[in-house]
Amino acid sequence: MLTLADPRIRDIELKEGAAPFVDLGSFSQLISVDVSRRLISSQSEYFLWVREPIAARLLTASVALPGQFRLLVTEGYRPLAQQRASFARYAEELRNANPELDEDAIFDRASMYVAPPDVAALPLA
Repeated sequence: MLTLADPRIRDIELKEGAAPFVDLGSFSQLISVDVSRRLISSQSEYFLWVREPIAARLLTASVALPGQFRLLVTEGYRPLAQQRASFARYAEELRNANPELDEDAIFDRASMYVAPPDVAALPLA
């Protein structure tokens, strides 16, 4: 499995996209969104915003699903400070549960569940 902690991924330079952001809440009825925020901690008013090409890909995926399935998006944009806090919180849980692991192993394991903020373009859409 290749995670975002892999050096081949971490060494890729991220570039700011020029595509505009769109609100998935109003982008297409074929993409379901969870406006309740029950599954996320974000309080950002932009939590369902993504770059337009991402929205288009989600729509393509939604149309390709068998009739009984639908996409459900719970979060798009996530502020960087929140991503850093989420990663740090999970890494701390791993440290406490696995005191034998070194920091590299903690980072690798945390990266399997929470995207590392310095390489995570997707949660930041």
